Amino acid sequence: MKQELAEIFDRVIAFIKTGLNGELRDLIDELYGKNFAARLEVNQRELVDGDCPIVVAGETSAGKSSLLNLLLGMDILPYSLLSSTSTICLLRNIRSTDRRRFVVYPKSGGPGDCHKVEEGREKEALERLKRAVSEDRNSPGDNWSHVEIYWPIPLLGENTQVTIVDTPGVGESGEMTSRLFRYLPNAIAFIYVINSANAGGIQEDKVPF
Repeated sequence: MKQELAEIFDRVIAFIKTGLNGELRDLIDELYGKNFAARLEVNQRELVDGDCPIVVAGETSAGKSSLLNLLLGMDILPYSLLSSTSTICLLRNIRSTDRRRFVVYPKSGGPGDCHKVEEGREKEALERLKRAVSEDRNSPGDNWSHVEIYWPIPLLGENTQVTIVDTPGVGESGEMTSRLFRYLPNAIAFIYVINSANAGGIQEDKVPF
């Protein structure tokens, strides 16, 4: 389906660039702007992007990490990290034969700091993950934009395109909520975890939409 839609994009973009007459081009420019073809090219690239993110959100301590660890089959996600920081965690499914690792990306941009996970030393690796994200900071989440965790996810089998995006608790700050919104437009699915024992569950001032 993506390929068929991408081919339609190709035909439309080619027509806009070469097939429009003066009057119709002026009308298109008036309605959609002079960079309409460039915008369509951006949309096409986003369409064929292989990533299929599933965004998981909820209030702090609502149980997001517990739910995800249950789905993953083991405690991969560090509890303290997800309940006390504003760092986005992307869980990327890999094959069982691939190297398990996590990469911490700085908020200022640039290459990430890669940490390999040795066989039989998973607990030590997760401790390094928590230390790397919390190291030398007065306010959690200020220096790191996100963390990518490459790990086999049995639930997803051999599908390496699906990415599980674990987000900070919503409603705590405007910056945390804005980070969540960055991932929502491209998500193929959205899971909102509710703590029903917390003042009745969803509150109007805590839901980000």
